[in-house]
Amino acid sequence: MTNQQAKKCPHQGELDAGNTFNHPQDLQQHANNKHVEVNHSPVGQSTTPAFELMQPYVDSGDELILLKGKKPVATNWTHIAIDSASVLHQAKQKGLNVGVRLSASDLIIDVDPRNYPAGRDSLAELVKDLRLDLSKTPCVHTGGGGFHYYLTKPEGLSIVGSLEMYPGIDFKTLGGQVVAAGSIHPDTGKLYQPAPTFGLRRPKAPEALRKLLERSTKRPEGAKHERWGELSPSGLEKTLEQLDVEGFNENGKWFDLMCACHHATAGEGREEFLAWSAGDAEYSDCYEINARRWDSLHDTSRGGKPVTIAYLFEVMKQHNGVVVEDDDFDDFDPVDGAEPGALRWPILSRAEMKALPPPKWLIPGLLPEAGLVAIYGAPSSGKSFLALDIAMAIASDTHWHGRKVVAGNVLYIAAEGSAGFNPRVDAWEAEYVDSLPVEPFRLMKSALNLSTEKEAKAFADEIVLQFETLGPLKLVVIDTLNQTAAGADENSAKDMGLYIASMKRLLDKTGATVIVVHHSGKDSAKGMRGSTALLGAMDTTIEVVRNANNGPITVAVKKQKDAEAEGPSRFSLDKVGTSAVLRPSVMAVDMPVFDEPNPIVALACQLALEHGERFPLTALVDAVMAMTGRKPSTVRADIDKAIPQNKEKALETIDGPSVWRERKGNNPKGAMEICVELKNSLSD
Repeated sequence: MTNQQAKKCPHQGELDAGNTFNHPQDLQQHANNKHVEVNHSPVGQSTTPAFELMQPYVDSGDELILLKGKKPVATNWTHIAIDSASVLHQAKQKGLNVGVRLSASDLIIDVDPRNYPAGRDSLAELVKDLRLDLSKTPCVHTGGGGFHYYLTKPEGLSIVGSLEMYPGIDFKTLGGQVVAAGSIHPDTGKLYQPAPTFGLRRPKAPEALRKLLERSTKRPEGAKHERWGELSPSGLEKTLEQLDVEGFNENGKWFDLMCACHHATAGEGREEFLAWSAGDAEYSDCYEINARRWDSLHDTSRGGKPVTIAYLFEVMKQHNGVVVEDDDFDDFDPVDGAEPGALRWPILSRAEMKALPPPKWLIPGLLPEAGLVAIYGAPSSGKSFLALDIAMAIASDTHWHGRKVVAGNVLYIAAEGSAGFNPRVDAWEAEYVDSLPVEPFRLMKSALNLSTEKEAKAFADEIVLQFETLGPLKLVVIDTLNQTAAGADENSAKDMGLYIASMKRLLDKTGATVIVVHHSGKDSAKGMRGSTALLGAMDTTIEVVRNANNGPITVAVKKQKDAEAEGPSRFSLDKVGTSAVLRPSVMAVDMPVFDEPNPIVALACQLALEHGERFPLTALVDAVMAMTGRKPSTVRADIDKAIPQNKEKALETIDGPSVWRERKGNNPKGAMEICVELKNSLSD
């Protein structure tokens, strides 16, 4: 490679003919030397990213995202949960570029000499003015002829994205991303190439640079309006979550909203606003541009009227949302000239109380719609079988043991015992839907910690994204609490409060009922294990108890917030294939209990109590179909096996009922009837 082939740049030594380039030993020295040669084309054009150059990011704990060119593939890339090793694996499979999602402690100096003014060298000027030494700073040579320098900063330091006096240089941190080494520049086809120093530890940004970049939170000159900075960044984040970002892709609306958010947070809501803006797929790669616009804001006016937090209140009212204020801020008066919003604590009259809608159910009397539910019991009690039984009924739109369900997509988080999960699903499908696959049922078995707010938020956002194309999510089952609360103390109200908040976030984001499977305490009479905060937060709690010697399973609703708790039900856990399924034993323990556990016989006895000792076979067929959801032909075959056709062969329990089938009026062509002979003890 000759000097005639090289371009001049004071920041890099001459590149060799290999796949690396020489990092400057002393940028301050190079800042005074305008004649150092450098080749901005370290390698020729490439069609495949160099994935081996990306592995150091995974090893150092960086969070990687998939890129198409320089644009993130996922629209919610700023806050999805990330497994960098998995991302790199996907990139290899799909031939995609990779980006580095930056954290609050990251500080990237992004240099693009193409944007230098004529005759200027902004990086050389920055190095000289601040006496920076970047010679031992990890660096990546971009495919477009620029540089990425990797530094760190204090997490609480909010910085500007650019400095007017140094054009062509951007400063990136939380909410931004940079293209990783090994990726291909979409315009030049050249690789992003690491410097020899790339593996060094990332140094702290010098104090002079930190002070220069620190964003001021002082009220701008001429800003006479109150409410400056009265909303916290977290409050802004919760406020913006209520707005559809794609409804603001017209520049004027978006810019006015940005001005209002800037005023509301005194500029501190920068990352929150930029992350929300990146949710628009059309503009998800405009983070740097938006950051510069935010950093340039002052007391901006619209039509002669300053755009302040009042405008944010106005927007939220128009979209039926609310501004989420922190507890330590005083309430505001309504926007001048605007009608007050909805009451925060409405008081209902008797007429309004009577007009309240009844509770909505996924399964009547058992599972509320859009509620929090805990299913708990001792080990091997059958609680996971019950949770799966409920989930499969909803996913398959099959009656749950005689109760009509509201069907929809189901997500089952199998954090405990996922290895044996598929046989359980196979057994249920074989029993209730003739082995047809229940497609709306989906499994998640990756590691998950819902006791941390960050991961819970990222998980909820990603689930919403994944189910956008699958349809409404009706039920989420978390099996179990213990396996999804790493590091949390179940006896701590604070730790369980965080876990409950994560469940509520999942409910609010998806609209689905959320079930958590949990263990009972050492003293089963005291209910669920751990802090009572969990019990207090649940809309419904369901206890599962298995009788001695793996006998029948009793399912009892212990708490039902919006309805009267029903009596318990009994089930048997019967082998099907290589696993087992729940089958109803006796529908309620306060009904007659027979030594013979066959549920069809028990149901026939219950019908006899209601309709008399002789009733049409079709009534029993209908009742069993409603109870099991099985086909008429299958149900009739089950009844034939369970109930003999003449009195001489009638089943008789110790308690005394005899159950048989016979033709009406002993007519060979007469309709078949069920006959039940009850003893006095059963008719009392």
